Amino acid sequence: MKLSSKLNRGIIILLVLLILASLFTSLYVLKNSFGTFIQIERDKSFEQISSDLKRIAQSESGLNPLILENYAQNENLLIELYTNNNQLVSRYDGIRNLEKYNKKDLLEIKIDLLDQYGSAIGYLKINYIADIFSYDESISNFQKEIVRNHTMIFIVSLLLGSIFVLIYSKTITDPITDIKRKTRELRKGNFDLKETNYNVFELDELSADINFLAKTLNQQEKRRIDYAHDIAHELRTPITNLLLHLEGIKDQIIDADEQTINTLLTETQRLSIMIDKLEDSFNQNNESEEIKLEKIELESLIEDITNSFIPLLKEKNINFTQVLTSKSYIETDPTKLKQILSNLISNAIKAVEYGGDITISHDKLINRDIIMIRDNGVGMDQESLSHIFDRFYRVDSARNREIGGHGLGLAITQAYADLLGYNIGVNSEPGKGSEFILTIPSKK
Repeated sequence: MKLSSKLNRGIIILLVLLILASLFTSLYVLKNSFGTFIQIERDKSFEQISSDLKRIAQSESGLNPLILENYAQNENLLIELYTNNNQLVSRYDGIRNLEKYNKKDLLEIKIDLLDQYGSAIGYLKINYIADIFSYDESISNFQKEIVRNHTMIFIVSLLLGSIFVLIYSKTITDPITDIKRKTRELRKGNFDLKETNYNVFELDELSADINFLAKTLNQQEKRRIDYAHDIAHELRTPITNLLLHLEGIKDQIIDADEQTINTLLTETQRLSIMIDKLEDSFNQNNESEEIKLEKIELESLIEDITNSFIPLLKEKNINFTQVLTSKSYIETDPTKLKQILSNLISNAIKAVEYGGDITISHDKLINRDIIMIRDNGVGMDQESLSHIFDRFYRVDSARNREIGGHGLGLAITQAYADLLGYNIGVNSEPGKGSEFILTIPSKK
């Protein structure tokens, strides 16, 4: 059963019960109050009749049968005149349809009669109908009129109440129906829901929650798509390096010597690690990741990484410059540091045009090592700079589709840098290129 039907039926039944209860209560109270009033008035009338008949009996003319007949007819009474010896003298029937009443339906009063000298001359028995509303036809008609009027009130109240219930329940069920429609839209994948105010606190809260859910699902859907793009971009670089090396070996452009094989092994291992770490990119608790520290020569590690990009650099005819001033030995996790530098170089390659310039430099200072990667590529505006390390953030979606963007790679880069205690800074200007600065503090 629909909510609207169930709500309408329930409220209408409740409305009928309330109106009936009010109707019967009103009739009961009115009947009792009116009956009490009529009874008081009737008692007063009988007292007056008794007083009049006693007075007439004591008069010189005495009781006249015509007087008794008039009293019986006018007051709807049965009057019987008896002697002192209880002999019935006369009977005056003023009760209409007396035969339909039982003895228990009649009440009786007795009036002793005295003559003008105070001697008892007999008595009167006056019988009258016990039911006040049958006592007088006008009173009975008045009662019937009251019942008819209350019945009309009941019918009109029920009709008006039913109309009100239908209208009012619609104001409740319509918002619920609209909310149900929204949930169906969510199931269909339509997350563009209109904000609606129903002027009902609970329904407004529910609607706001559904709209928030829709926005969240919409964002997650967009992030899922961007994440898929970013994964493709991040995996494409090492795979491209491998393909270019293998094609170069096949075409005998590159010698399959020990250095080339080591480069291929390094890229393969880096690709394997990258795949293993993709799931970890969703984990905010990167600090819990295990660090395997080793003492390495920094310049040698930089050269190994740059060698892996040689085919890709040649393909885009990029002028690549290395400025390595002095040897430096640091204690670090070489796998994660390679990932950091590879991501930064990869982003630089994506950002520059054919024939562009990239420079990687290293400076050894007293308490830190500085590695800078500069390019003369597309660059970024200030707004983008504040978000490039955010997960799934993409700089200028249109341009990103062409150059690969700064999506998952820089998020992983920042996560690894934080894990190792390094700092990454960036300077950039649209159309003039970018400069990433990796600061490696010296271990105390």
